[in-house]
Amino acid sequence: MPSVLVIEDDAANRYLLQRLFESEGWTVHLAQDSEEAQRVLSEARPSVITCDSSSGGPDDFGFVRRLQASGLVEGIPVVPVTTRARAEDRAKAMELGCAAFFTKPINTRTFISEVRRVLGIS
Repeated sequence: MPSVLVIEDDAANRYLLQRLFESEGWTVHLAQDSEEAQRVLSEARPSVITCDSSSGGPDDFGFVRRLQASGLVEGIPVVPVTTRARAEDRAKAMELGCAAFFTKPINTRTFISEVRRVLGIS
């Protein structure tokens, strides 16, 4: 089964994503910020990482850049799940090498299958 690291600063959103992935049998690792995420990544290698692009503070995608700079996410698809729905935000995520870009509120009926598609699994 795949595993996921959910990095989300909002407890309700973190819980929702956790329940969605667990309902599909995925192993779920949780972090609410970049420091916690780095601790998890030092011990686990998830199949994919979902993160709120602003979980690390007001700098849009600064959090994603810090994760990438850590070297801990090399080879792991990073997928922002964010309230920022502008075309520029999507373009920035793709420029940073993110595997996909999802906006909140997510469609709970299709989200897992879309993440599976990112991973190339059915």
